[in-house]
Amino acid sequence: WTWSWMEPMIGTASFVLLCCQFVRSQASKMNMRPYSSQVLQWRSDRIAKAFPKYDVSMLRAWAQHMPTCGLHFFPTYERNFRQKGPASGL
Repeated sequence: WTWSWMEPMIGTASFVLLCCQFVRSQASKMNMRPYSSQVLQWRSDRIAKAFPKYDVSMLRAWAQHMPTCGLHFFPTYERNFRQKGPASGL
C-alpha cells in the first residue's frame, strides 16, 4: 500500500530532474552559459562595481576563481586527488 502513494511523487521528481538535465545539455549545445557560470558572472560584476578604483578585468578574473561558500558562509574547498576534470565529479 505504501508504493501506491509514493510512486507519483518519485515519478514526478525523477521527471523534473530529467527535464533539468535535458535543458542544461541543450543549452550547452546552443553555446549558452549554464546557470553556474551566470552566477559567477553576476558575482564578478558586483565586485567590479563595488571597487571601481581597481582594474575591472583583474577583479572579474579574481572573483570568478574564488572558492564557493556553503550555508555557513565559509569557503568550501575541494581536494584534488590527481583526477582529470573537476574534483567534484560533475
